[in-house]
Amino acid sequence: MKRYQVILSIAVITGVPLCFLILSLITQEWGYFLWSIVPACIVGAVTYQNAKSKNNAYICLTSVFA
Repeated sequence: MKRYQVILSIAVITGVPLCFLILSLITQEWGYFLWSIVPACIVGAVTYQNAKSKNNAYICLTSVFA
């Protein structure tokens, strides 16, 4: 498992919603935060799964299109 990919997946899962949480707190429009959670989790999960796999291209394509 590549360490930078694990760090990247954790950063995406936590960092993107955190940025949108700050934006939502400033604007009082909670749709920004709520709509950012699911895509961030999907991208983070695919990145983490890709980091664990030895055949990175296959897992990445099957995760996205399955």
